[in-house]
Amino acid sequence: MGVSLALVGYICSQQYVHGIIYSVICLSITTSLPWLFIGRFCQCIVSNALYIVGMATMAENIGSEHMGKIAGLSSILTAAGTCSGPVMAGFLFGIGGYWTAWAGAALFLVADIIMRLLMIETPQKRHHNGSLCAEEPLPSSETGPLLSGDRSSATEEIGGWRFYLCLLRQPRFAAGIVSYFVFALFIASFESTIAMHVRATFGWGVFPVGLLFASIQGPGMILAPLVGVLKDRVGSKVPTTTGFIFLAPFMWALGVAGDERFPWATLGTRGKIIYGVCTTMIGCFMCLLMGVGTMEATATVDELEGLHPGIFGPYGGYSRAVAVTNMTWMSGLLVGPILAGYMVERFGYLELQWVLVVVSLLASVNAAVNLSSASPQKKELDNDFGADEL
Repeated sequence: MGVSLALVGYICSQQYVHGIIYSVICLSITTSLPWLFIGRFCQCIVSNALYIVGMATMAENIGSEHMGKIAGLSSILTAAGTCSGPVMAGFLFGIGGYWTAWAGAALFLVADIIMRLLMIETPQKRHHNGSLCAEEPLPSSETGPLLSGDRSSATEEIGGWRFYLCLLRQPRFAAGIVSYFVFALFIASFESTIAMHVRATFGWGVFPVGLLFASIQGPGMILAPLVGVLKDRVGSKVPTTTGFIFLAPFMWALGVAGDERFPWATLGTRGKIIYGVCTTMIGCFMCLLMGVGTMEATATVDELEGLHPGIFGPYGGYSRAVAVTNMTWMSGLLVGPILAGYMVERFGYLELQWVLVVVSLLASVNAAVNLSSASPQKKELDNDFGADEL
C-alpha cells in the first residue's frame, strides 16, 4: 500500500480515479486465492487514490488555510466508517448472506461515484487568491517585456522526481512529514504491544484491552474538530510541539506501571489505574498531532504556487503532496510494530517506552524549529470563513 502512494499521487494529479468498484467485484466473485490477493491489492491502491483525491479536492475547494478543520472532520468520518462498517456488513450478512453483504459495499461505492460526478469542479484559484490577482496593476508598455520574461520563467513547470525534491527542500514540509511519521509510529507501537503487555502484567482479558484501545482512539473522535479549529487559528507549530512534549511523561509512566523495579507503581491496583489513566491522556494529547502532515503539505504547495504560479502544472501539486504525507504515515505504521516487537523481546516494555520518549522529545524540537505558525493573512481568512465563502 505504501509503495503505491507516490504513483497514485501522480495519477490523481492528472485525473480522478474511481476504480475501487472493480476491485470489490473481483473480491466478491472470485473463488481462487490468487485472484483474492490480486483484488485486495487493487483495492488497496484505489483506496489510497480515493483518500488522496478526497483530501486534495477539499483543499482545493475549501482552502488549505482551513486544513485543520478538514483533518478534524475527516478523522471523525474515518473513525465512524471504521466502526460502523463491520457492524453493517455483519447485519447484511445475517439478513441475506454473502452476496447481500457485498451488494451493500457496492451500493455505497456507486453512491460515492455519483456524488463525485455531480461535484462542481473549481479549476481556478480560490477566491482570495483570485481577488489578489485581480487587484494587481497591469504592466505598462515600458515594463511589459521584462515582466513577461519573469512570468515565463516563474511558470516553468516541474514534475517527476524534481517535484518531490522541491517539496523535501522546504523545512516546513519535511518537518510535517517527520511529525506525521512519528505520530503513526506511536500508534502502531501502542497497538502492537498493549494487549500482550497488559495480559502478562495485569492479567486482563479481551474486554479491558478493548477499553484501553477505546481510551486511545476515543478522544480523537471528540477533540479532533476543536483541535482542527485551533490549528487553523494558531498554526501547527504550537499544538504539535505541545503534543509531543506532553506525550513523553505519560509514555514513561506507561512503562513504569506494573514494573517490579518501581514498587510504588505496582502496589495493589495502583499499576492498573496508572496504566488506564496514561492511555487516556495519551489519546487526548495525540489529538494535537492530527493532520500535521497534510496541513504542512498543502500550505507548502500554496506557498510555492504563490511565489511561482503554475510551477506544479495545471492540476496543481496537492495530490502528489498528500500522497507523500500518506506514504510517511504508512511507513510509520510499518516501522512501529517492528520497533516495538524488537525492543520488547530484546530489552523490555519499559525500555520501549524510553525509546518512544526520546523520539517524542526529538520530534518536539523538530516541530518547534521547523513547523509554521498561522500568518496574519491566514488568521484574517479564518475569521472571514463562513461569511464570504459560504
